[in-house]
Amino acid sequence: MTNFETNPIDALEGLLAERRRYEGWLAQLEERRTTSPAHVVDRVRSDYLGRLEGVTQQLRGRASDLERSASGLRERIATLAAEEGVRRDERAELELRALVGEFDAERAQQSMGSCDEAIGRLSAERTGHERELSRITEVLAMVTAPPAAPTAVPSAVAASASPPPVAAAAVPDEGAPAASAETSEELPPSVLETRTLASPEPSAMDELAFLQSVVDAPRELQGEPAAAATEPELPAPPASPRGEERVDLLPPPVLTAPRRPTPLSSNLPPTSRENFAAGPAGSALTPGSMPSFLKDMPTEQVKTLKCQECGTMNYPTEWYCERCGGELAAM
Repeated sequence: MTNFETNPIDALEGLLAERRRYEGWLAQLEERRTTSPAHVVDRVRSDYLGRLEGVTQQLRGRASDLERSASGLRERIATLAAEEGVRRDERAELELRALVGEFDAERAQQSMGSCDEAIGRLSAERTGHERELSRITEVLAMVTAPPAAPTAVPSAVAASASPPPVAAAAVPDEGAPAASAETSEELPPSVLETRTLASPEPSAMDELAFLQSVVDAPRELQGEPAAAATEPELPAPPASPRGEERVDLLPPPVLTAPRRPTPLSSNLPPTSRENFAAGPAGSALTPGSMPSFLKDMPTEQVKTLKCQECGTMNYPTEWYCERCGGELAAM
């Protein structure tokens, strides 16, 4: 191993060069592993690793001395920078006194010349120390850095030596319910409650079938007339838009419901009603057997009011079309 008896910087640079040389030898040795006997390669590699470890130990031992040198250089550079600043202030003061007339030109030139000489000397010394500090810092960075790891075994050799990967076993289907149960247990209570309360989405096919059944249903099954006609509620007038004031000059038209049919008089002979009610079951009434007071009464209410929108016939007591919902009062 090389011994250096020069200054610490040169010794450290020599040790760094020696370390780089050993690292290069190790890299080339790994490239020759496939063409050389394995035990010979291992023996040479162990020798190079031992030498590299010795150089690394020397670098670590000299690193502390180098750190102290770098600290001293930093302090010296700071002192030189302060002295240089004082000299520059002194020269500026002499120049100002000469400008106001306190000193004559010859004395001012002599004083400022000595200041410039001192400033140049301090600046040169400071620059030299800064270069040396920069060099020491670079060497310290290389010393403190760990040595490069030896090149790994080639991928082809590693692949041949490594065992084949074991195929992942298929998960049985019986474990699926258990996995879903564990997943539900891991979920927070808020998510579980949301899933429980969420209603199932309606099917589009069910809605389509329902609408088709409503449209295709017979007109007679869509609604039966009420036994007793009730007064329908009048629709509320539409609300005026917000922010818009409207004044109606004429009162709105009042829609009146049609009069209810006059009920039949109940002052009928009891014998006639009893005979009519006591007729044989299943017999049909004929014009000859029907009493005269029942001939003028219609047996069934007739749809006589036609909707102008869809043409559907409606009962005269209806206000809106039973098919399209159009208003029948205006018709």
